[in-house]
Amino acid sequence: MAQRIAETFGQFDVKLFEENQRAKTYRCAPDRSKVSDRLPTAEWEMLIQALSSPEYQRGVSDLTGVPLDQARLAVDAWEYRIGDWLAPQVDKAEKLVTQIFYLTGCGVAQDSGRLLILGTPDAAKPT
Repeated sequence: MAQRIAETFGQFDVKLFEENQRAKTYRCAPDRSKVSDRLPTAEWEMLIQALSSPEYQRGVSDLTGVPLDQARLAVDAWEYRIGDWLAPQVDKAEKLVTQIFYLTGCGVAQDSGRLLILGTPDAAKPT
């Protein structure tokens, strides 16, 4: 199922977008519509159902200590291409928990990016 989800990611309508004027700067290709309204395959539907389930929400709540029983699930699709970036950021206050799934396969070293988990918005101080 994971392989099929990765293979069909390209069916989302991602377009290059760059933001440099606000605190959150980035260049990537987001899907500008609501992902869960038009899932490309049955595997994507199964994934969204699993992520939306009370059992999954309880598991994430147990791991994070954040109650999610009244939370709304938002799913976004973003593609990062060569030269794209997401500057250090703190999520929006209304976001309770953020979970990221990377759908990349086995690539070559020069294709890889860099992920820093920061305790503050200062990139010079990775956690």
